[in-house]
Amino acid sequence: MRENKNKEVIPLYSRIAYSLRHKILSGQLEPGSKISSEEQLAEFYGVSRITIRMALSHLEEENLISRNRGKGTFVSQSITIHQSPIYKSVRDFVLKTQRSAIKPLSIKKLKVGETRIAHDIRSFFNLSNEDEIVQIQRILMVDGAPRAFFENFMRPDLASHITLREISEKKAIVRILKDNTRIKLGRGEGYLQALPLDPDIADFLGRQVFDYFIRTQVFLWLSNGDPFEIANYFMPAEHFKYKIDIDSTDFE
Repeated sequence: MRENKNKEVIPLYSRIAYSLRHKILSGQLEPGSKISSEEQLAEFYGVSRITIRMALSHLEEENLISRNRGKGTFVSQSITIHQSPIYKSVRDFVLKTQRSAIKPLSIKKLKVGETRIAHDIRSFFNLSNEDEIVQIQRILMVDGAPRAFFENFMRPDLASHITLREISEKKAIVRILKDNTRIKLGRGEGYLQALPLDPDIADFLGRQVFDYFIRTQVFLWLSNGDPFEIANYFMPAEHFKYKIDIDSTDFE
């Protein structure tokens, strides 16, 4: 079988580095703690020690670990573990993100077929691939660093009431439109899904294209039943926790 040269192959060492990076940044491997030996990691991941060495070298370059000959490999003491906010609802998610700085990126018209979620947009707005939709992109900043990527898709007539300055000041798209128009929201649906980052999002966030993020996808309708918007929120898995309250009757 001929290899497809256009298909990017993710090296094993990069995948293993990602796995260890996630454990470090999520606090599963605590600052100062000793990491398993190269031999143990090779056995655990089912790869060669050379592959493990390459993965650890990448983490060392990122100052996530330090290696001490004769003593072992340790998680850097200087790592700051950010406590993940715990979300209990879409409203809770929106309110907590509004407390952080928002960096607006762009407001632009695209043909539906040029978007990353053309199928969803066609179905929700009842459009064709040749119709226009407005894409609004912005980044959530935490301690001066990009943490999450947000994008909204809506009709051009509604998006015309939104400016980049207002996004920076008011943060929430719905709030801006409520202030500038007479829209009344109706119902909505939200979905959580783990997805690898597309190249453009990875570039904005300084991550790898194969990094998995949690996408919260929200569909909102106006009170008259017309489709209002689709919103995608991409957050790193190590900084995302969703709380579900469970009652004993749920198991009956």
